[in-house]
Order: sequence, then structure tokens, then C-alpha cells
Amino acid sequence: RVTFFVVDEADRMILLGFWKQVKTVSQQIRPDRQCIMLSATWPPEVRDCSLKLCRESPVHVNVGDISDNIDDSDPFNREKQRTARSVKQEILCVPRCDKFYHLLNELLPTCFKDHDNKKRDTKVLIFTSGKKSVDNLVGCLRKIGWPAVGIHSGKEQAEREWIFDQFKGRLNTEDHSRASRAEAVILVATDIMARGMDFVS
Repeated sequence: RVTFFVVDEADRMILLGFWKQVKTVSQQIRPDRQCIMLSATWPPEVRDCSLKLCRESPVHVNVGDISDNIDDSDPFNREKQRTARSVKQEILCVPRCDKFYHLLNELLPTCFKDHDNKKRDTKVLIFTSGKKSVDNLVGCLRKIGWPAVGIHSGKEQAEREWIFDQFKGRLNTEDHSRASRAEAVILVATDIMARGMDFVS
């Protein structure tokens, strides 16, 4: 009876090795289904899988900026994709052992340079690779005085909501309509959590 087959976070599913399971599920569904794949990136692996899942040539819908002066004949062209123009990106390559030093002495001071030190209406998101690294980094930051909280899949739903409230600035009271300045100015999260989080401003 399934007529719609939706694969969310397709690039992550394939990267983490779940393509075999996705393919198995697709084989149990009626052949005239409609397949939808959602992906933040569109590497060749995702493109190949989309061609295998779809019975007809897939329609590619791009959300966001597309580079100019690129041949539009190939909708899967990776060079067409670019970051939103309003996003400023800087890349700093450092040895793993120096990451925490650079975070404390370069990145965080830069984020707060136009504000009072650790001012609570300035917010910083830090993404890391795993649950353990989230907990370790939050512990280190809090130990030296930075108001930080961490979020990952190991947290219970009630704890996640409390963490988001701390970061977004809601008072920890029954009246969640009242807003205050954020209790935590730094939120540390696993990279997979980055896909589903959205904060105004």
C-alpha cells in the first residue's frame, strides 16, 4: 500500500553504510511508488543511488544558491552548489592536539570581540564528531567558566528541550512564553544534530 518512499538525509545514510537496508526496504514496496530523496549534499554516491531507486529519471530540486556561468545540462553538477551568500566561511587547519587551544584563544574571542566577554545575547554553535567529544568539550568549557551545554542522541527528550531552552534564552519556569537572555551562550552538538536544528538569528 505504500505509495511514497522518502529517504531523508540520504548522504548521511549512505555514508554511514545504510544503503543496503534502504535498498532492501525499497524492494518491498510497490514498483509504481514515488521516491523522494532529501540530502544536504549531492555527491556521486547519492546520485547513483537515486538513479537506482527511481524507476524514471529523477527530477532534481535545488534549494539555495546556484553558481553562475555553469552549464545547466547536468542538474547533478556538484560545482553548481555553493553556500548562501550571507554565510561567511573561514577555514583554519590545525593539528588535532591544538584544536582546544585555538578554540579558546582564537575562535571564541573572535565571536565575542564586539560584545562584553561572554555576553549572553551572543550565541555560538560548535559541531563535533561524536557524543563523547560533545560531553568532553562541554565539560572543559564549563570548567573554565564558559556557559556551555551539549546535545546529542544520548540525551532524553526532556533534557534536549531543557538544553534548547537554555540556549534560546527561555526562562526555566512553567511559563515558557516569557523569554530571557540565554543561560548558555555555547551549544556543542554532534554533526548529525546539525541537520535538524534551526535557531532564529
